[in-house]
Amino acid sequence: MLHRIRLAMQTGTFEKLNGEVEADETFIGGKARNQHKWQREGMGRGSQGKAAVQGMIERGGKVIARAVPNLEGPTLRGNIHRYVAPTATVYTDEFKAYALLSHSYDHHVIDHLVGYVRDNVHTNSIENFWSCLKRGLRGTYISVEPFHLFRYVEEQVFRFNSRKGTDAQRFDLALSQVTGKRLTYKELIGKELAATR
Repeated sequence: MLHRIRLAMQTGTFEKLNGEVEADETFIGGKARNQHKWQREGMGRGSQGKAAVQGMIERGGKVIARAVPNLEGPTLRGNIHRYVAPTATVYTDEFKAYALLSHSYDHHVIDHLVGYVRDNVHTNSIENFWSCLKRGLRGTYISVEPFHLFRYVEEQVFRFNSRKGTDAQRFDLALSQVTGKRLTYKELIGKELAATR
């Protein structure tokens, strides 16, 4: 039932982010110290064994976040082209996958080895969203299967984008988005590809 409610929270809007937009990526997954020894072996540090999520946020506005299959340039830049208007100013960190964005956008980069803020160049807004997402996943849901990660990300996006409203307004908004959204049991367990991804 909760996954069906999360499906209702998905907006599916065609409206693109504009103005000042920050883009970043993060990894979601268990900490090695919380796993059994046989699970930790060969895991190493960093991203191994974790799922990747990319996010874009319009400063002072909405966020869009998606679970992504990889962190390669075409994937990350493709999502930015899909969700960010060409007139936007895009802020990213120094990750090489974003290097070619300057061909399409007014693109500014912050090197986190040097500092986290340089004048108006930073990714602090999207880092704030990552903090909210990870706190929710670790504190509320404890364990999330990678197959369902996109649903939990969508739930947090909904919460973040409706943060200025009351609980009643969020409830009404989620209820207004239920029409036409159906999640079958086969889709839920992965036997049938969900059309909402």
